[in-house]
Amino acid sequence: MGFAPGVAATAKHFPGIGLPRVNEDLVASRIGLSRDTLRRIDEAPFVAAVRGRIDLVMLSTAIYPAFDSLPALYSRRLGTDELRGRLGFGGVAITDDLETDSAAGYGTPQRRALLSTRAGADLLLFAQSYASGARAMEALVRDARAGRVSGVELRRSAARVLALRQSLGR
Repeated sequence: MGFAPGVAATAKHFPGIGLPRVNEDLVASRIGLSRDTLRRIDEAPFVAAVRGRIDLVMLSTAIYPAFDSLPALYSRRLGTDELRGRLGFGGVAITDDLETDSAAGYGTPQRRALLSTRAGADLLLFAQSYASGARAMEALVRDARAGRVSGVELRRSAARVLALRQSLGR
């Protein structure tokens, strides 16, 4: 669904921002809507985007207790089961910035990368520090070798990212 050569659209922030009362970059919001309401209202734009073959979906830093006690970008129930399974999204799942205060509360960059990867994220966004992203990548390689991350899932993620790059002419 590229709009211009080398550009891809991103639907965000899955499964929907709802009604946050705080700045999502500073504090992980708790979106206390029911699962049915989230699916019917907040996820509706994502359903349309997936049907329209959107290239990327960004996972939210908010917590959706109806699904999980973890923020969406760390939740396998949301990043894999809901987004890929129920909605049928086959594109690239990207995290929101893993260096925001709300995301950083879940441990080191390495730990945040592990959690996001296990949740089903393909691209991990470390938007404030190249060094944090590099440390996270090195840790993921170690985690994959030690079996803490699925090699099959990492290859699927890499294939999705490479397919996106190819579609963009890169």
